[in-house]
Amino acid sequence: MVTAEEIGRVAVFADLEPTERDWLSRVVADITLAPGEVAVHEGDARALFGVLEGRIEVLRLVDGVEGVIGGRKPGDVFAEIAIAFGLVHPCGFRATETTRVFRIELRISRLSALPRAQPDSVQMAPAGRPCRCRPVGRRAAGRE
Repeated sequence: MVTAEEIGRVAVFADLEPTERDWLSRVVADITLAPGEVAVHEGDARALFGVLEGRIEVLRLVDGVEGVIGGRKPGDVFAEIAIAFGLVHPCGFRATETTRVFRIELRISRLSALPRAQPDSVQMAPAGRPCRCRPVGRRAAGRE
């Protein structure tokens, strides 16, 4: 079970009131990922994740080639772009080592009280390069 203290270690939630962090600790999913396990596939239901332990790499498939375009460490959130902009997940997220994360489902009605994504947390495609995202992980291989 994720504790309110652990949620407070994730930067975007650090300024929440203790009662809000306590409430979140009761509604988030506590997930442990094995090395190489994909946490988010393109098109998955939107949710926000916080990294508690381990490392996550951000994946993008461009012109048929999968590449690592970033990473997340303890205290970071991921899948925030889909939340902030109302998009399907444009990238995949995979554990590079045993990793513990929490997942917040969007169907939780009190999410409006949470801090919004900060502009500096958004990574855009380099200037002049088209963004051609393709499914990463199980959907890319034709598996559901």
